[in-house]
Amino acid sequence: LPQAAHDGMIVYSQEYLTLEMPMSLLNSWITPVDSFFVRNNLLMPAAIDPSAWALSITGEVERPLTINFHDFMQLATSKVINTLECAGNSRVNFQPAIGGVRWGRGAVGNAAFEGPPLAAVLRLAGLKPTAKHVAFRGLDVIPPGASEFIRSIPIQKAMERSTLLATKMNDSPLTPSHGF
Repeated sequence: LPQAAHDGMIVYSQEYLTLEMPMSLLNSWITPVDSFFVRNNLLMPAAIDPSAWALSITGEVERPLTINFHDFMQLATSKVINTLECAGNSRVNFQPAIGGVRWGRGAVGNAAFEGPPLAAVLRLAGLKPTAKHVAFRGLDVIPPGASEFIRSIPIQKAMERSTLLATKMNDSPLTPSHGF
């Protein structure tokens, strides 16, 4: 990201882009994208080419599926307002001190997210009744010696109407630093 995008933010890492919103910027219910905290556990890709991007659904499905960017963007969308908070928010106050980013209180924000419901995409692939979790792997660049950063949610959460594959944040296209 250009340096200007970090104006006013607390920068913990440029390499593994990690930015905290100072409390002085907390002045509205919906957190503006440029004030919303950023947490990357691995390296962001230098560029994302939408013509080469694809979403693959594999595992406990009847019809493994790969959707290209154009087709993905044609899916019906929903919108939710949600709060995101890093699990380490306020870590600077922990006693005794623990490792990790020394977040103050600004690793949290509210945003309006829009995108296809995850359940609808899973249904396209024919979710099997044996499915228990949905695991996510992004476009992160894995440096030598590091491991992939994969997280999962229970299938019950994946099938909720409010669980989205976000394409927009506050009515703008989702930025790479916020999870494109």
